[in-house]
Amino acid sequence: MPHVLHLLASLVLQEEGTVDAILEKLEIDVSLFMDRLLEVVDSMPRGAVIATPLGQVYLTHDLAKVIEQAHREASHLKDEFISTEHLFLSLLEIPSRAKEVLEHHGLNKEAVLKALAALRGGQRITDPEPETKYNVLEKYARNLTRRSGQDRDCRRTSPADCNRRYS
Repeated sequence: MPHVLHLLASLVLQEEGTVDAILEKLEIDVSLFMDRLLEVVDSMPRGAVIATPLGQVYLTHDLAKVIEQAHREASHLKDEFISTEHLFLSLLEIPSRAKEVLEHHGLNKEAVLKALAALRGGQRITDPEPETKYNVLEKYARNLTRRSGQDRDCRRTSPADCNRRYS
């Protein structure tokens, strides 16, 4: 049966997703976080497999509450769709093992909301794939200011290193 910890793991493992960007913005060591999360998942008791009709998935009570809270988070942010950030915020709101893991790593709803606001830049979710609109410049353009600083640092060392490092 899907559990809140499984949801958290899938949100964090989504490469270049909003949750990954939030964790990076908050300077969370994602590999350390995932190690801890996987330890907690592995320590979960293994229940009996429940036979369900094909395509039928039953949720734990906590997971159902998280999904309901995600709907409220989307409404609060005036978004038209529920997205990964709403699920992530709801994991910080609903008491569960996932919330404990998040809090253990210093995450709280206020900090995540600030990071999310910085990532979104005031945009609302108005389509099913909002991640394609966040930080588009940072994803697909070069930061020439940062690059010029790297080039200056590189010239101080050796031109051969520069060619290898930045080509």
